[in-house]
Amino acid sequence: MSHNTREAKPPRSAAWRIEPGPGFRSSLRDFRSRLNGFTISTGVFPPLVLMFTFSVLQVQLLSAANVDTSTIVAWVAVSWSAGGVVGIVLSLFYKMPIAGAWSIPGFTFVGGLLGTGDTTVSEAFGAFWMSGAVVLLLGVTGLMKAVVRLLPTPVILAMIAGILIKFPIDMVKELETQAPIVIAGIVGYVIVARLGGPFRRIPGVVGTIILGAVAAGVTGQLDFSGFQFGFGQVAFHTPTFTMEAFLTIALPLALMVVGAENMQAIGILKASGHRPPITAATVISGLGGLVASAFGSENANLAGPTTAVMNSEDAGPHDGRYVAATLSGVTYIVLGILAGTVVSLIAALPGALATTLLGMVLISVVVVTIKETWESGRFVVGAFFAFVIALANIPFFGIGAPFWALVGGAVVAALFEFKDYILMRKHNESGDDAIETENLR
Repeated sequence: MSHNTREAKPPRSAAWRIEPGPGFRSSLRDFRSRLNGFTISTGVFPPLVLMFTFSVLQVQLLSAANVDTSTIVAWVAVSWSAGGVVGIVLSLFYKMPIAGAWSIPGFTFVGGLLGTGDTTVSEAFGAFWMSGAVVLLLGVTGLMKAVVRLLPTPVILAMIAGILIKFPIDMVKELETQAPIVIAGIVGYVIVARLGGPFRRIPGVVGTIILGAVAAGVTGQLDFSGFQFGFGQVAFHTPTFTMEAFLTIALPLALMVVGAENMQAIGILKASGHRPPITAATVISGLGGLVASAFGSENANLAGPTTAVMNSEDAGPHDGRYVAATLSGVTYIVLGILAGTVVSLIAALPGALATTLLGMVLISVVVVTIKETWESGRFVVGAFFAFVIALANIPFFGIGAPFWALVGGAVVAALFEFKDYILMRKHNESGDDAIETENLR
């Protein structure tokens, strides 16, 4: 019997409904028998590395934006815990290896906007509320696929690349004053990334942290005087709702969640032989946005790369990989509870090391995004305009560059590449719902 027997695709007329699944009782009944060294190691160690790595991203950007420490701790705690809950619920109900987290491209461009001083924290949280509401609306109405199809995938990806590319550039700029730390971090990344055998699953950023920290210690730039053990917390922010924040933050973030984050994970699940619950994933991502915003963070949604890890052979036999995904969610929740300790440890690192780590992490993201943007050969001109507008990062009429990158790219594509729109429509009608992206996180 095929392992897809219980994952029947609902009829097209009922596509807006929450997809049926085996349910929690079935998954929990088989959980212990599927628990083994593969599911445990895959469900714990990769999420552990990812959590620490991308917490540096959060702390770095929020600190640069002069966000207070209590808000940063809550942001880290809630984002990872809420993402963990999303993964646990979906994995157990559908008995599929579905991981949850938060949108790294989305957070990065929001952090950049906060850093410019043009967006306040209250406006950002107002935008997070609106973004969660938009995603939820797309899910409960079944409009998610239609909205994603309005914008060509290359235009969305080009906007993301244009926003993110500044961070590797900032790393290169650090060479002028902090060359030892930057070079050590790059060398560490290369060494670890080239390791084979039992070390092949260790990401290169671990080497950046280790050698970068050694270089920082040698140059006297490590400061653990303020380190302290602490737990996570929540933070309640009074949101400010403005049309500017909706267009600048909420709408692009919602598009990233449904068009780059969720669809990436959905594509991975399809490639692994599953019938992913698209509507359910959209609905829970919308609820994740509303709940996370209420307690001090941005959206919680599906996680592309973690889902890829949980669907790999390293996670064990096919039918038991949902256990690894469930454990990854538990790992994120535990680390979220210890967010105070994580943030305190990261604060001991010099800014140059954090910038280097951020740059090295995002180089691969930018490279893959640019590759996916132009690889198909479609919407080339529209994508280029979206990339340039996002890279310039100049607001017009008080509305930020991400929105104008999407609008400008789509308009240019419609004017100069209308044939590509016709091909895109035929592609969508063929039933392939997943955006063809790889590892954008």
